[in-house]
Amino acid sequence: MQLDASPVRRAKGISLTPLIDVVFILLLFFMLSSTFITWRQLDVASPADSNSAPPKDIQLIRLTSNQGHFELEGRVYRDPSRDELAELVSAKPDAVFAIQADAGLHTQALITLLDRLKNAGAAHVSLAEGPK
Repeated sequence: MQLDASPVRRAKGISLTPLIDVVFILLLFFMLSSTFITWRQLDVASPADSNSAPPKDIQLIRLTSNQGHFELEGRVYRDPSRDELAELVSAKPDAVFAIQADAGLHTQALITLLDRLKNAGAAHVSLAEGPK
């Protein structure tokens, strides 16, 4: 009687290494493409959006530095506190505060001033065309 001495064939399994590589690539992709910051929206009326009657009282604020210094009605404000800004806004609550930025200033300085005016209670904040 002859015995079959050939080796027993094992079924080849699926390698998990490529699967793990794909999972890590997908994980990396979703981590890098996700945003975890909640963005806030500022409502700013531009001069071109004036569909209604023009406001009677426009307060022109000239932003003069990246540190937030600005001029209003001939007076220079250097880093005013929230109370000072609230006092400015409460003096003329229905006024439109139009911000005119000097040339060469960072956009962040403009956005910071817009945000501070909104937090101080200004209902109408707009952008003004810069000096020519």
